[in-house]
Amino acid sequence: MPQLDDATQLNAALERIEAIMHTEPYEAIKLCEQVFTDARRLREPLPHVVAAERYGLIMDHLGRGVEGRNVLFEAMQGAQSARLFVNEGRLLEQIARGYYTVGEYRQAIQYWARCAEVSDQSGDDTRTWIFSKIGLCQFYTAINDPVTG
Repeated sequence: MPQLDDATQLNAALERIEAIMHTEPYEAIKLCEQVFTDARRLREPLPHVVAAERYGLIMDHLGRGVEGRNVLFEAMQGAQSARLFVNEGRLLEQIARGYYTVGEYRQAIQYWARCAEVSDQSGDDTRTWIFSKIGLCQFYTAINDPVTG
């Protein structure tokens, strides 16, 4: 794949990922990886974080969510450093859901609780806040405490 040389090309790649992530997931994964490499090189945190969000969703849909976890953690650090709080919340929710899916409930509740906190503080992403609350409710239901949920 040719190198992406500026923010415009990174954004075009993100649009392409969005367009093909459900129909051509393996091609979208390769493009995400290209965005990671070039966004790091160009020191552009937002495209890196957005590509990681898409990558995490694609990997989850392919049943390979655990394999994508390290990418989500790296992107979360980038989001925190760049103060991309809405994106941080989205990454936290994906990480939590991944832990929940494989039955690692302790980690899931920690990440959903942090997701809710970040979403409350940013106030800009109601969808992620709702997903965190649904996740917390799922957790409490899973441990047979629906009243708390």
